[in-house]
Amino acid sequence: MDDAALLPKETSLVSLETASSYPALTLFAERARAVRSDFVLTTEDLQAVASICTRLDGLPSPSS
Repeated sequence: MDDAALLPKETSLVSLETASSYPALTLFAERARAVRSDFVLTTEDLQAVASICTRLDGLPSPSS
């Protein structure tokens, strides 16, 4: 099961307090900081990021 599958179907249920319990959101934030060191997951962008993670669920991962 992919990490995004663990996100609630209704991404509006995700809050900053619970975001760290979702590996997909944590990974997104880590990767975003690798590109832009000042990236911080905020309440303003949390729902969009959760939606992106949900939509990416099931897509093939790039080879390491």
